[in-house]
Amino acid sequence: MTFFNQIEKLFPYLKSIRRLKTYLSIDIEIPTKWKLPKKYLIQDRVMEQQKNSDKSSLISFISEFNQGDIDKTIHNINGIIDFNKELEEKELLFANKVKELKEIFEKQNLDNLQKLEFDIKEYNLSIDEDGEGETDKLAQK
Repeated sequence: MTFFNQIEKLFPYLKSIRRLKTYLSIDIEIPTKWKLPKKYLIQDRVMEQQKNSDKSSLISFISEFNQGDIDKTIHNINGIIDFNKELEEKELLFANKVKELKEIFEKQNLDNLQKLEFDIKEYNLSIDEDGEGETDKLAQK
């Protein structure tokens, strides 16, 4: 996989890539409202920098300068991005469905609404533990 392919998804959030002796620091700027699932954080390898604004946070991901460590770091950053993009899409979908439901309630009479039923097809859903291990901010030492 090329370097371009590895960082393509994180590019909109990328602030810098720095060499720190035998380490590499990948600095990304993300919205402050984003969550950081614990499964994507390696203690002592992730550090929140001083904020430039109330809307974004600068996070540094540190890895040893070797293929495996860098791949894992990029995988974790991409995991954080994917996780939060999905949350944003779910929030938007929820808001749209609430709006649709509100329109139904405004247009229908009470008798019709009392007969309203929801037929949701059941799928085999697995519960992802990501939600329980989220943190809004990095733990302060």
